[in-house]
Amino acid sequence: MSWLINYKAFEYATSKMQKVSAIHFFEDFNGCGYEIERSFGGGTFICYDDKNKGEGALLRSTGLKDKKGNFIYEGDVIEDSYIDERYFVYWNKVSAAFHISTFDGYGGNNIFEYDEPSIEVIGNIYEGKYTYLKSVKIR
Repeated sequence: MSWLINYKAFEYATSKMQKVSAIHFFEDFNGCGYEIERSFGGGTFICYDDKNKGEGALLRSTGLKDKKGNFIYEGDVIEDSYIDERYFVYWNKVSAAFHISTFDGYGGNNIFEYDEPSIEVIGNIYEGKYTYLKSVKIR
């Protein structure tokens, strides 16, 4: 399996997921920040490690793809058809790895423990019907 570093960003003002053409890193009173250049339409917007600050959220790829060949990013909602369960993907700072959680906050399993052929991205926590998952506390 090859691993590709890949990013996308959700911009709050437009409520749209943006392709990222460049990332400029900086630090200010809000913490570690990223100035994101949009791939289409030009312009930039600001994101921070704390996704509640700034003008958007920078989302890292896990490096894995789902059964349809789509990259899996933090914030994605995935469905495991083998066990008929749904989870969302998040970055665990303690273990420095991508983990998955159930919708009620239980989880903590490393995403790399799951069988890729049975996983499909069905949404994300920034758009559509799964936005309520942004407020779920991981237990």
